[in-house]
Amino acid sequence: MYDLFKVSGAGNRSPGRGRFNTTWNLQVITDGNFPPDQPLLGRIGRPDARVISLHGNRAITHDFTPDPYIEVLNQEITSIPSLYDYQLGNR
Repeated sequence: MYDLFKVSGAGNRSPGRGRFNTTWNLQVITDGNFPPDQPLLGRIGRPDARVISLHGNRAITHDFTPDPYIEVLNQEITSIPSLYDYQLGNR
């Protein structure tokens, strides 16, 4: 498995490091030397993380400890593609 968030900068700045951080509608596209039959692995090691729609061109599994709030894994949210635009429109 490929650790999805491992290559995203310093370990202490990874997604989910703060309380109630939200990963929203994240599309992950892999190509190159990554075998197509292997799923991606998402790891967020903080309490109170929020993962809403994590999807891509292959299956994504998760190994979140402690368990975050997860909705819509391996599917795209089309009704509200941008959390920022949605929240801005509701102000």
